[in-house]
Amino acid sequence: MDLQRDIVLGIYISGSHITSALVDTVSNEILDKTYYRTKINSWGSRDHIITSWCDAIKKTAGAADLGKINIGIAMPGQFDYENGVCYIRGNKKYDALYGINIKELLAQELKTSPDRIRMLNDAAAFLQGELRAGVVKNAVKAIALTLGTGLGSAVYSGGTVRDAELWDSPFLDSKAENYISTKWFMGRYFESTGMNVVNIKALNNLYSQSATVKLIFKDFTTNLGILIRQFVEMEQPELIILGGDITIASSKFLPDLKKNLQLEGIDIPIHVSSMGDRALIFGASSSWIVK
Repeated sequence: MDLQRDIVLGIYISGSHITSALVDTVSNEILDKTYYRTKINSWGSRDHIITSWCDAIKKTAGAADLGKINIGIAMPGQFDYENGVCYIRGNKKYDALYGINIKELLAQELKTSPDRIRMLNDAAAFLQGELRAGVVKNAVKAIALTLGTGLGSAVYSGGTVRDAELWDSPFLDSKAENYISTKWFMGRYFESTGMNVVNIKALNNLYSQSATVKLIFKDFTTNLGILIRQFVEMEQPELIILGGDITIASSKFLPDLKKNLQLEGIDIPIHVSSMGDRALIFGASSSWIVK
């Protein structure tokens, strides 16, 4: 095994967590005992965030020399992925990193070269990972939505994956991410009850006993159906793959979502990823695979 060529450190950074693992790009497997996931305070200072990320990365790398390992990082937008500059602002995450060259700071902290680090959009990485090791493996054309802190979208067509950038697209009376994200769920629950809820998992647990939560999920199903219909009309895919933290509650919206779409003449298979963050790890590491 050629460490410098075959092993890639794949990393996924979300609005709340960092996940990392060493990936053997020849056998297409995550190396045993290298998968690591931990929470991140995305409201922290620049130094706190960078240090927290690097601490997690070092746990995955163990005793390996990071200066000799290629690194692929999947990040949410807005981001200059080629140059490694963060432009996330006003999304309740990583405001302290706005305008900062993340690639250079990480390289400095990890004692490696910026040329060893490649960065890509998280939704595109998710779809790329599913193409490598998930349910999309044999697809010719597919679309993906990542439903989490924000809204990610990607398209696979013509042998390549691209970011569809639907998060900022006009939707109802605002933009799509304001209706299809965990922040929408949290805001809607607060508006309805005057109480805060920790996350989607908590709402999912409240579903059976709360008419309010059921109504919130019903409205989310409607919103998601509108977006998917528009996405399908644009791209004409053969299948749809969903990922992200909101999918832990897929049983609360997926059956009605499929029924609603079928009533509108859309009968395309919709899959929920079973890979979780591993899809993004595989996708991030694939940025170093020579095609």
